[in-house]
Amino acid sequence: PVVFALHGANDTVDFMAEHTGLDALAIEQGFLLVYLQGRHLNWPPFIPPEKPTLMEPDAAFLRAMCDRVASEHGGDPRRIYLLGVSQGGAAANLLTAMCSERLAATVVGCGWLPDPLGDAPLETANKCPMLFLVGSRDRQVPPQLL
Repeated sequence: PVVFALHGANDTVDFMAEHTGLDALAIEQGFLLVYLQGRHLNWPPFIPPEKPTLMEPDAAFLRAMCDRVASEHGGDPRRIYLLGVSQGGAAANLLTAMCSERLAATVVGCGWLPDPLGDAPLETANKCPMLFLVGSRDRQVPPQLL
């Protein structure tokens, strides 16, 4: 299996690794782990109406990374997972819709669906199971905002 991990706003892949302990879990459970760094330390928190294709470069990059990890590193293309936290969770929501043909499932930790996309369900090529983790004491993304 392969897990792609998306960090939160103004974070780095190093912080994500340290904060989550995913490296040790990947070794223990035997999966490939790939941290993706957002452009300018961020993922877009919303999609401006004048730039509806804002995330297309990120989606193209994720598709290419899925293919590369499978072909060059032995990753199972049927078991590719996406994990995002906070702003990375928002990006994971959108990337799951855009790249559903490549993903087996997604986990979103305290993320949201970037505006204006939260107004209606996103069209996807395939159905993709998603798990949303929300903390009742989260001050930045409280459950009532989701």
